[in-house]
Amino acid sequence: SKPTIKIQDDGSIEIKGDFILLDDDGNTYKHRDRIKLCRCGQSRTKPYCDNSHVDSDFQSKFRLSEGQQVRAYCFTGERRRK
Repeated sequence: SKPTIKIQDDGSIEIKGDFILLDDDGNTYKHRDRIKLCRCGQSRTKPYCDNSHVDSDFQSKFRLSEGQQVRAYCFTGERRRK
């Protein structure tokens, strides 16, 4: 199924569907159809979320404003110059 990515309020990033998760060396993380990635930086199981955000009082809510567009970033491995 098509992957979906949800930024959860005060919590993790949830990814569902068919996708491949790689580390910087190209190694594949094994998973099923759904994972949660840490956003708070406190997880002991990074890159996965272990719900440490609850005890760390992590707070972050992301919303797009009406008409706001998500800026696409270049994923070529090279830094884009301004």
